[in-house]
Amino acid sequence: MSLLDRIFRRMIVPDKLPEDETMMIFCHTYGTTPGFKRLTAVGQAATEKAIQLILEGKSNSLIFPVSSYGEDEEKKIRLDLAQKAGIADKIVFLRGVKSTYDEAAAVGNRIVEGNLLVVADRYHMRRSLRIFRSCLPRTKLYNVSSVCLKYDEPAHLPTLFGFIQSRQIRNKFVSILWNKLF
Repeated sequence: MSLLDRIFRRMIVPDKLPEDETMMIFCHTYGTTPGFKRLTAVGQAATEKAIQLILEGKSNSLIFPVSSYGEDEEKKIRLDLAQKAGIADKIVFLRGVKSTYDEAAAVGNRIVEGNLLVVADRYHMRRSLRIFRSCLPRTKLYNVSSVCLKYDEPAHLPTLFGFIQSRQIRNKFVSILWNKLF
């Protein structure tokens, strides 16, 4: 267990996988790198984990939101990964999301009841589940934390009121504090 994991162990939500197939798997967007060349490292890890879960038969539908900034490039990158895995026909894209709340609301437009498996960074998961529970009260939620990286790669996203968003911070510690505070 890393030092950050020890300090912030209360933020880490243990994985909770369904016994049967879920209706959908949702994988958070973490943006693309500046220049829209590839997904951020966290986004890549989460996307690969979500694709792996589809291949393992945890669901037959995967929801990928794409952020408002560079959405066509992000969609193309994620679709390429899905095509390489042979699951491109199982992908649903949500366009124009700007926050976790936008993502949860957009998913709420697709499913009202049932179950959903959420894939996110381990330090983002607790906040993500809290938001999804408030937006989807009749949906049973399961979760899988993606690979936890030692740093957050800067994404091509604007800042909020001059403050740096968690996806734009290279220091993982500050990213964790962002998710803890907000």
